[in-house]
Amino acid sequence: VDGAMALCEIGNKRFAYATKSGAVGTFEGVDRSWRVQMSAKPTCMCVYDMTMDGNADVVVGWTDGTLEVREDRTGGAGPIIVRDKFSSTVAGVLACDYRMNGIVLLVCGHTIVTCMFVSVRSPNLRFLVSSRHLALFRVALALACTSSQ
Repeated sequence: VDGAMALCEIGNKRFAYATKSGAVGTFEGVDRSWRVQMSAKPTCMCVYDMTMDGNADVVVGWTDGTLEVREDRTGGAGPIIVRDKFSSTVAGVLACDYRMNGIVLLVCGHTIVTCMFVSVRSPNLRFLVSSRHLALFRVALALACTSSQ
């Protein structure tokens, strides 16, 4: 039996899901909008408006170190907006204003001390978390990892 390992509200009766067997997709009410099956297993999920079009996109971290951001739209397979590959399993993803400056960023942790900020304007831009923000980032990432289990 395949169980859900993550659920995220998108809005307007829509939600994203990830299963233990490697499927991710979205539903609108009881109707499935799209679904993809991967050989890797999802480790974490969140929603974030990567395209800045006012609609949430689905962010998924995988056991093989892949990070994907997929557009949420009815029909098709949720086209990939951003795909990146890390050297280790993606530990957690969250959309938050961790610097407390009013700007919500996508934060991806694949080790204890690194993260990635992604925008559609600069999809390959990565930063290490500064020591000043490391403690706050660890708390936010721990909360994201705990809530997705």
